[in-house]
Amino acid sequence: MATHRIRNTEVRTSSTGLLVLLDTSFVLTCLRQRLDYEPALQELLHTRVSVAIIDGVMLELQRLARVGKWNTSSLARIALDIVARGAIELVDTPLGVPDTDTSLLTFALGTRRETAIATVDSDLRKLLGLNGLTVISPRSHSKLTVFRGSRFRPL
Repeated sequence: MATHRIRNTEVRTSSTGLLVLLDTSFVLTCLRQRLDYEPALQELLHTRVSVAIIDGVMLELQRLARVGKWNTSSLARIALDIVARGAIELVDTPLGVPDTDTSLLTFALGTRRETAIATVDSDLRKLLGLNGLTVISPRSHSKLTVFRGSRFRPL
C-alpha cells in the first residue's frame, strides 16, 4: 500500500471537537484557583473539547515538581498526577524546537485539527493572536475568556 494512503491519527480524531492545548501557566493557575477547566471550556466554547499538553509542558511540570517553590511544586505534582491518570492527553512535538511557547505555536499551526491554546502568558497570547489562533485565558475565579486572532491585530 502506498504510504500516502496510511491513515493519520490526527485526521481520524478530528471529529472529537476542538483540541485545547494547555500551557504550564494555565494548568498551575487553574489548580491554584480550583477551576475545573474542562467543563468550563465546553461551556465557554459551546463544543466538545479534547484537552492535551505537549511534551514540553510535561517537562516544565516535572522540573517545577522537583525544584520549584513549595506551593508551585505541589501544584505541579498534582498536575502530573492528573496527566498520569489519563485525564489530559500527552502530545509529542517534533524535536529541535527551542522552547515550549514555540512548540505550542508550531504544533497549533501545523496540525489539521482545529486547535486553541490556553495560557496566562500575555506575550504568548499576543503571538498566538497575531497568527490567527484562538487563545483561552483565565479572567478571574472560575471564569475563562476567549480571544480570537483578529482581536490581536495591530492598528
